[in-house]
Amino acid sequence: MTPEQDELRAAVRDFLHHHGADWKRLTGELGLTALPIAEEHGGFGATAVEVGIALEEAGAVLLDAPLLSTLVAGLALDGASDVLPALAAGTVVGTVALDGGCTARPSGAGFALDGVKEHVLDGQLADIFLVTAVSGLYLVRAEHATRVSHPTLDQTRGQARLVLESTPAERIGGPEAATRARDLLYAALAI
Repeated sequence: MTPEQDELRAAVRDFLHHHGADWKRLTGELGLTALPIAEEHGGFGATAVEVGIALEEAGAVLLDAPLLSTLVAGLALDGASDVLPALAAGTVVGTVALDGGCTARPSGAGFALDGVKEHVLDGQLADIFLVTAVSGLYLVRAEHATRVSHPTLDQTRGQARLVLESTPAERIGGPEAATRARDLLYAALAI
């Protein structure tokens, strides 16, 4: 660990012990959602290592906030969307939708998605969804999708079912971007 990473760990740990799950303070004062976002989009340009440090500390206090899903969405977008400044500011909650099949087809200026995604982490809170499909990674805005909350035993990790029916989407990247988003989510959940 570098001295900067040790300082980050101490700052996150201290903040979470004193302020808990206050989303506005977590994203405003501490700026945790800005960690993986590039500086030109209002973030800090941190690596997955620094994101992992923040997630370790959040897990230690069983943080009940959509931090994990939003950080993974920021990492997965990797500078590819106009939502990055809002993710960095914490005014938009993001998540990655993995489970289930999904098909994408060209539609107008973008794409349309059809399918069902089960067990979408923080899906009931998300403003944007990064949806994986065989053909790539797609960004779907919550107002265009249907979601149904799933009760879970772990109250810190709410889930939802995402139903996509000719849902407008923006293509973020090809199959490699979808694979990267999946791998990032799995790694973050393992922390």
